[in-house]
Amino acid sequence: MEFNSFFISHRDPYGAVVVGETVTLQTAGKADEVRLRVYDDETGKVTWHDLEQTTDDNWSISISAAHAGLLYYRFEVISGYDQYWLAAQGNNLGGEAQRYEMTYSSIPDFQITVLAEMEELPDWYATAKFYHIFVDRFNNGNADHHINSPKPNTFVYADLHDRPFYVRDKAGEIARWEFFGGNFRGIADKLDYIQELGCTAIYLSPIFAANSNHRYDTSDYMA
Repeated sequence: MEFNSFFISHRDPYGAVVVGETVTLQTAGKADEVRLRVYDDETGKVTWHDLEQTTDDNWSISISAAHAGLLYYRFEVISGYDQYWLAAQGNNLGGEAQRYEMTYSSIPDFQITVLAEMEELPDWYATAKFYHIFVDRFNNGNADHHINSPKPNTFVYADLHDRPFYVRDKAGEIARWEFFGGNFRGIADKLDYIQELGCTAIYLSPIFAANSNHRYDTSDYMA
């Protein structure tokens, strides 16, 4: 039995949906019975749905959500004396399904994100080509390459060509966050270069106050 949540033939539509929008799920492969298990993260309830056999090799079902939230789903496949789960491969991000025995204790479900409403995207966004910038690593625009507001207990590189190296303690934890000092001036200096690549928009890694160089551990969204 096969299922891939990235294939429009297996999940239509792909991506987030709005409340009340129908999602059609279809597995491919021979079986005697296929059932869908859905866990509603908002209510904590589990529901079961029988898939309809559309051809000898395809089973299909359409579902929708009554409220915003997350739906987690997997398939129960029965074929003769064989019974197993068809679920995600461990990261809950979707893609090709994996078979799990019924006795397996931890099954990673596929996920459907349900929105209360879909925002209308501006025209420029719908056709934009984004350039993703990891700010600290991109470019230091200061003439002498000094780092703005260096943090205490950090490791600062002397040259842009140095190879990144994390200083770790005995437990393997990062003891000194390291920085190259990329900044907004450095981004501004490279706008022509980014445009020459054919990009029309920029997506930045977090820019708020944080201890790390990637700043995904933001400590203050107002700074």
